[in-house]
Order: sequence, then structure tokens, then C-alpha cells
Amino acid sequence: MSVNDGCCGQNRNKAVVHFYLSLIEKNIFKRIDHYFLYRGHTFLPNDRDFSSIEARKKVDRALVPHDWVKIIEESRQVHPFQVNEMTQEHILDYKTYAEANMKASFTDNNGQKLKFRDLM
Repeated sequence: MSVNDGCCGQNRNKAVVHFYLSLIEKNIFKRIDHYFLYRGHTFLPNDRDFSSIEARKKVDRALVPHDWVKIIEESRQVHPFQVNEMTQEHILDYKTYAEANMKASFTDNNGQKLKFRDLM
């Protein structure tokens, strides 16, 4: 399951859908459900996680990116977070790849052009 809490009409959704399709084509997943949330009407389990981190942030300050590791790891006493630090090599530009390798538009089951801004 994937959740998008941003505007459903933004262009980044095409890159996300292309990414999902590539995961399915590579048999990493058989199905991916993506939900567009209504603003102000959501509560996700990770909201509580972010709340813990925000509380810890008031006690410790992050002066450099690595400081966030300590803040996040120490934000919960029970079931502490395991933090995997990312480097620049972990960050890929999937949008550029998708634009070069995937078709530009999507169609629904009836062959009509799919408009992300109309999805709810």
C-alpha cells in the first residue's frame, strides 16, 4: 500500500506510477494500492512516529545531517527506530529515467486518457 498526501494533480504522480509499474514488471510486487488522502481527514500510524521525533528534537538539536540519526534513534525508548543512513549514491533520479523510457500518458480500462487530478 502506498499513500499520497500531496495534491493528486501534481506532475510527480506520473513518475510514481511509472516507478510502481517497473516494480510490478520486475515481479517485486504483484499489486500496489495507492491512496490519495483528503486533506485534514487523515491519520496514519507514522504520524505517531513523527510526533516522537518532534518531541525529541526539542531536547536535542541537529547541527549537521548526521545528528538526525541520534535524534531519531533516541526518540523512542520502546521499539526504537533503526536508522539506515543514506548517501548520495542511494538517491536516484527515477523521474528522468521514466521520462526517457516510459510512455508519457496513461489510459483507463476504457481507453480514455487518465487524468490524475480527477482521481479520488
